[in-house]
Amino acid sequence: MPRRAGAKKAATLDRVFGEALAPDRIDSLETELRPQSLHRLSRDTARLLKQMMAVTEKGLGVTRYVYSELPILWVVDSVGKLWFSIEEVVNTTTREYIFPRARNFRTAKGMQKLGHPSLIEAGPGRIGGEILFDLGRKPTAAWCITNASGRYGTRPGRTPDHLANAAKGVCQIRHRAA
Repeated sequence: MPRRAGAKKAATLDRVFGEALAPDRIDSLETELRPQSLHRLSRDTARLLKQMMAVTEKGLGVTRYVYSELPILWVVDSVGKLWFSIEEVVNTTTREYIFPRARNFRTAKGMQKLGHPSLIEAGPGRIGGEILFDLGRKPTAAWCITNASGRYGTRPGRTPDHLANAAKGVCQIRHRAA
């Protein structure tokens, strides 16, 4: 891509999702390990994600509970691709997957969570957060997309429009996947 076109695309991505910034903090294994559940949002993964969301919305108790307690992490990387995964906990010595990390669960000594930086090899990200099924939402439970990433989502310069654009991108891909 010519330099001018690359600069124009970067400026557009900056406006839509925010400037690509390195995370303020990276935990030791987040540069080395990727979550086993990691996917890039594409037509194929959007179709599968949409099916999972539809089953949850219809009331399947197993998925309603799982996705209200196990938020799906998401990050838009420096080139505008959206990555998503469950937050996984690994053994710091063996580096083996132990279990998905539930909300409000503190990891014990000898364990480490693979947070948002692990989704994009601890590189610069534009915005990130969580997708979860909010059982407390009134009048009815619903899927919510937040910017609840301390390393990519709530940084200076991030605006409500950046989050709205990320959510819009997810919804547009979901609708095209139908």
